[in-house]
Amino acid sequence: MRSHRSTKRLNEIINKENTLLAKLFHKADVLQQLDTDITSLLPTTFAGKAKVANINRREVIIHITTAALLTRLRLQQRQVMQKINQRFSWAQIEKVTIKVRPEKIQKEALVRPKPNRSEQIALEVELAAEQCSDISLKESLSKLASHIRKPG
Repeated sequence: MRSHRSTKRLNEIINKENTLLAKLFHKADVLQQLDTDITSLLPTTFAGKAKVANINRREVIIHITTAALLTRLRLQQRQVMQKINQRFSWAQIEKVTIKVRPEKIQKEALVRPKPNRSEQIALEVELAAEQCSDISLKESLSKLASHIRKPG
């Protein structure tokens, strides 16, 4: 069980201005805001497909979802640099690095419906039963096939 004191210490670590964790949180916030601002400067064909990964005074790194869009953005990178430099007084962007980072596929999208294998197995067991000459084995295989079809 956590004590109130350990929670208080954690809050102090997170909220102190000069800690590494606070600096990381601040940079993440700044990057998120810059991502919103800079992606709004891009042509509408890149909406939702480009993300500012990092930026400093001279370089901006943009992740894009496909290689085709990467090529299109490379053709327009000079205009992008000019727009960023005009919008942000501190920026003197001289280089745009573009990397392909495909969208992450949600796990739900990866789950495929499982084929109804029990029906296929039941059909094969019935076929074996039909071809069987032993009457008791034939009855057992027929029962097995019906059991496979009706689990439980």
